Parts: sequence; structure tokens; C-alpha cells
Amino acid sequence: MVAALVLLAVAGVGFMGGLLVGRPAAETYTVLVYLKTTAKDNDKGGVRKALERLHPDGAIRFVTKQQASAKAKKMFSDDPDALKYMTPDNLPESFEADLVTRSISCKGISPIRKMPSVDSLVVVRKYHDGVPAATIGC
Repeated sequence: MVAALVLLAVAGVGFMGGLLVGRPAAETYTVLVYLKTTAKDNDKGGVRKALERLHPDGAIRFVTKQQASAKAKKMFSDDPDALKYMTPDNLPESFEADLVTRSISCKGISPIRKMPSVDSLVVVRKYHDGVPAATIGC
């Protein structure tokens, strides 16, 4: 009887240890929400509230057309043909929110894509520590 209890306890500890060791580390995923040009302030507020419900790590960032243009010009600085199109008139306003989690779930993210003021939504994981970058289909 005692041997069976000891065996059960050892198996339980082994199982829990394996669960803890085998769990993936938390990673940062960035939700990028690109707005339609027709988005009004109240539409933007609705998108921000939807992102807040995801409990992001840190502040939700609103990216103006001018900020998007400056960022794009840095990214494409070696491509003069692309730079012609990286103007505030050609780039959308957007929101960015970082989610830190062991596994990403699209449950709360997918409905944002269907909001009338949202043009597109992308979830990305940046390259880090040998883990490849990824685009998550939500």
C-alpha cells in the first residue's frame, strides 16, 4: 500500500515537472490594425477598446500617417522606387498592441477584423533568439 502511494506521488511529480519544463516560453506577438481612410474618431475609439480587451502588455500605440511614412522610409531606405510611395497620403493610420503569451489565440482578435473601420489586421511575431519570425493568420 505504501509502495503504491510512493509510486503514485513520484509519477505525479514527474508528470508536473514534465508539464512545466515542456511548456513554451512566453513570446511577444504584435497585433497591427490598419484603418480605412474613412475611419472617424469614434471608430478609432472602438478599435482601441477592442484591443484593450486583449489585455496588451504596455500601451496601445496609435500610428499616424506621418509616423507610418517615417517608419516606412527607414525600413525601405535602400529602395528608392518604394520610397516614392511611402508618403502620408499613401499609408493608413493604424494601431499596434503587444501581447505576451505562451500561445496566441485568435478568439479575441478575429472580431476586430470585422469592425467597419478596419481595413486589415495582421498578427506578427518578430525574430528572436533563433526563433523565426511569423505571421499568424487570425
